[in-house]
Amino acid sequence: MKTRIFNRSILRGFLVASVVTLCAGKSFSQEAREEGTQSEVSVAIGGIFSSLDYDLAQGDVNQGEGYNLGLRYSYYFNSAWSLGLGVGYQRYEGLASLGRVQGAYATTDFEEEGFEFRYTAENYREEQDVHAFEIPLGLQYETQGQYTRVYFMAGAKLILPIKSTYTAKASSLETSGYYPQYDAELFDPAFAGFGQYGAQESAKQDLDLNMGYAVIAEIGIKQRIGPNSFVYVGGYIDYGLNSMVDEKAGNPLVGYQKNNPAKFGYNSIFETGYAKDLKPISFGVKLRYALGL
Repeated sequence: MKTRIFNRSILRGFLVASVVTLCAGKSFSQEAREEGTQSEVSVAIGGIFSSLDYDLAQGDVNQGEGYNLGLRYSYYFNSAWSLGLGVGYQRYEGLASLGRVQGAYATTDFEEEGFEFRYTAENYREEQDVHAFEIPLGLQYETQGQYTRVYFMAGAKLILPIKSTYTAKASSLETSGYYPQYDAELFDPAFAGFGQYGAQESAKQDLDLNMGYAVIAEIGIKQRIGPNSFVYVGGYIDYGLNSMVDEKAGNPLVGYQKNNPAKFGYNSIFETGYAKDLKPISFGVKLRYALGL
């Protein structure tokens, strides 16, 4: 509940700041018209590095790839300064490689008899795929020049997850069941969920993410290509500031399903204590086409 209240407060603050800044900019409108500056509407595409960064208890976090698309309206205070408010789409990818993982926990079998389920998975990894709607707000400065200008933009953005999923994989899985009441450990039969299994891959499952926010920066060249049209080419970086996952622990990585013992369930590393503090990071090259109004 505290996370939802905090996120709503961030959203309200972001929107109020946007409105106040845009309204304050009207005092510069006469100056902007006298200098011949104008508003702009632009579309952009960027990539190719869009990763999910997080702390991992064991193993490695690998850099993912992704891309972003955006639409922005920029209001010029004068010929050098402008404020842009936009909407966009971003895809992030993450990959955690844990190596060998082992676990054991108490559960019941299909006959409701208690036992300890034990598992060992080799080359265990989890892939995350996040699609997000984003609202960036940035202040831009550009040098003066009739055809070519250098620009710098800095600001912040809200990240609203649209669809987030994960897939678990392992090169092999070995399971057993220990029944303390009999002091016996079973390594078969396979139909009961005990034995050696080959490569494992789960179906895509939902990953529960909260709203995020990030600082953004961009620098590059703005080139005039027509009377009221421009092309921007630059480098950018977006860095997440808050964790987009609630910290959870206690769930097993590999789940025993008593109604279908030979088919295992897989919880996300963010639900098992293996990973925490997820932040999105994106950087690369951005290409923008702008039309003056």
